Amino acid sequence: MLVNMIDLLKHAQKNGYAVLAASMQSEGNMKVAIQAAEENYSPIILNHRYDRFEEDFYRYGQIARQLAERTWVPVAINQDHGSTIEQNMWAIRAGYTGIMVDRQTYPLEENIKLVREMTGLAHIVGVSVESELGVVGLGDAKDIEEGKTKPEDALRFVKETGIDCLAVCIGTTNSFDVPKDQLNVKLDLDLLQRIMDVVDIPLVLHGGSGVPDEMMSKACKMGICKVNVGSDFRLNARNTLQKHMTVSDQLDYWRWMDAGYKERMAEKMNVFGSVNQAMSFIEEYIRK
Repeated sequence: MLVNMIDLLKHAQKNGYAVLAASMQSEGNMKVAIQAAEENYSPIILNHRYDRFEEDFYRYGQIARQLAERTWVPVAINQDHGSTIEQNMWAIRAGYTGIMVDRQTYPLEENIKLVREMTGLAHIVGVSVESELGVVGLGDAKDIEEGKTKPEDALRFVKETGIDCLAVCIGTTNSFDVPKDQLNVKLDLDLLQRIMDVVDIPLVLHGGSGVPDEMMSKACKMGICKVNVGSDFRLNARNTLQKHMTVSDQLDYWRWMDAGYKERMAEKMNVFGSVNQAMSFIEEYIRK
């Protein structure tokens, strides 16, 4: 069931859970993600980055749409970190139901202007828009603290751009040098509450790997509606493969990697609170 991403996030916001936005690397990842969603009666978002697919970006968007249309669970297809108007337009042309307009390299004034322009174009064709304010750190405590979202900037950014959902930086990290399971990630839940006090659209969390389950669950119940996760899945896929390599022949390698992906996805859905939310969403969607 292919749906617009903002419809999923509004349901999540209303019901106090977050939707897993799983970073996709291949068609196989997409199939495994949808299987995990079906088995857990959970909605899901398939995240694609243009720089991971480039010339195949359009084709993977089409494949994702076909897979989403074949399943009964709600599936949104989202472009992650579209950094140029060309990348965003390719996502819209490929049929993505959500795009991320990422203009973080520009000063705030120019960032607002560029995001507002692209948001207007996306809304004309019914595509939802996410953008980010603040910078997810790379594991260094100083970087993480300096990159946190300022509530006053969030209020202005949301008001002047017209975006549908906002990715906030409250302590997560995108570090690739330190294994996620060795990071000491601490979410600034007080900051999250201050942002929620001034912003009423659904909030998103990037860098969802490595956050303690109890802390992440609390953030989702408070108001985080979408969590991007990638590294945790790849790490668990690798570990699962290594565990079984000595008892499997080469034809089983992909099967064990898929099992690792799906196992961790199910765990995240449970932490985020999205298990058994698919039917509730469908019932509301049909009534609209």
